[in-house]
Order: sequence, then structure tokens, then C-alpha cells
Amino acid sequence: MKIHHFLSGSSIYNGIKNYYTHQFNQRLKLVLKLASYIAIGLGKDRNLFTPLFTQDSLSTFRTIYYKPRKDSKVKQDLLNEHSLKLTTPAHTDSGFITILSTLSFPGLQILYKGEYFSIKPENNCLVINLGDTLSRITNYKLKSTKHRVLDIGVEKYSNPFFLDPKYSSIIPSNILEENSNYQDSIIYGEWLINKMTYIW
Repeated sequence: MKIHHFLSGSSIYNGIKNYYTHQFNQRLKLVLKLASYIAIGLGKDRNLFTPLFTQDSLSTFRTIYYKPRKDSKVKQDLLNEHSLKLTTPAHTDSGFITILSTLSFPGLQILYKGEYFSIKPENNCLVINLGDTLSRITNYKLKSTKHRVLDIGVEKYSNPFFLDPKYSSIIPSNILEENSNYQDSIIYGEWLINKMTYIW
């Protein structure tokens, strides 16, 4: 509480808040445009996905700090060779689309045809990952991107923006059908909580 009170009364807090608000809005605008291009590519109206994200979407923008494994308090002899290399295990994102700034740090790998490949960091470039929700809503025509993060031996940062639907969004099993069957639909928020509960 004391820390929060100190920050909330300072220009540091306002600066951080303004930065993240601006960056969130910029990335939201960008990724919604990307979603419209995906809709067009699927032969649909460019605004097909827009209703999922209007007002109160669960989208988030974060900064992730990766501490090098050698600086961890976990005893190294308790980790196997595989665990020593990973700072984030293999997973797919739950939402629609993720746009990621690696801030020029290496370590991100994606799974392609059963093998992990390193993504070369490029200045002023964003990495695009497709999420489970976009995969499901297209009846898995589009595949969610399985990825992991390796320990690079030094501290690193990344900035992911996760485009997630509203809690109440109804996600059908195949939005590509002219008369999509909503019998197998899910409510995004309920599905997300179930997935997180299952993981933990």
C-alpha cells in the first residue's frame, strides 16, 4: 500500500500510465486492422470480427521481464537439461491474435512441422502469433502458434499485446459457414477461466 501510494502521487505513475495507455491504444488499432485483413483473406466482410472486441474486451498489453536462469534462486541441480533452457514453456495463446515486440532480444521459438525454430529479432518489427480463439472460430483452418522462450543467459524484456474478445462474446465453432452452427459455441470468458483452471 505504501509503495502504491508513493507512485500514485508522483509523476512516475502518471508517466507510466500515459505510456501504457498510448501503447495499448496504438496496438489495439493495429491489431484490429490486422483482424480485418484476416477476415478479407477468409473471403468474409472486413468487419466480421469487430463485434467481438467493441467495448470491454479482455485485451491486455504487458511488459515481461525474463531473469536469466543462472541468477535464479532455484538450485540448478534440481533442473533437467530441458528445464535449464526454458524461461517460458511451450504453449499457445488463448486469445485471438498476439502482437509482440521482442525489443531486439533473441530467445523466442515457434513450432513448425514438429521442430522449434528461433525467431531472429529485428529492429522495429513485430511478431504476430495466432491464438486458440481465432483457430477455433475458423474451425482450425488457421492454426494457433505454439511457441516457447529460451533462456539467453542475460536479462531480457518483451512487450506482448494480447487481442482478446469481450467476456460475453459468443465464439462459434466455425464462423466461416454461411449459417454458422451456434450449437457448439462457447462464451469466451467462461472458456478462458476453464482453460486457466485446467492449466493450474
